[in-house]
Amino acid sequence: MTGSMITFRRYTTKTLTAALTRAGLEVQRTGYIFLGLLLPKALIALVERLRVVQLKTTTEPSGRANRLASRYFAFEMRVALRRARFLPVGTSVVGVATRPSNT
Repeated sequence: MTGSMITFRRYTTKTLTAALTRAGLEVQRTGYIFLGLLLPKALIALVERLRVVQLKTTTEPSGRANRLASRYFAFEMRVALRRARFLPVGTSVVGVATRPSNT
């Protein structure tokens, strides 16, 4: 085979819960993070699907954009952790699971 193959797994909360359970873990909670990326990702996908313009991506955002994004996502995580649950929608699924106790 020539070239490289990149594989991405796309989970929903349901499929992540099933995978964690199959691995023998006890799922505490699942949900989503990165709500702030939903609209930008949807717009990029729409533009690319319509082939309006060829979007150029860089390997690294500017320092200012990176700091702004880091602050926003840190805020989003603090809110999720404070509420003791994750968001109902977002661009990434996340789960918390533990090993079962041997009692």
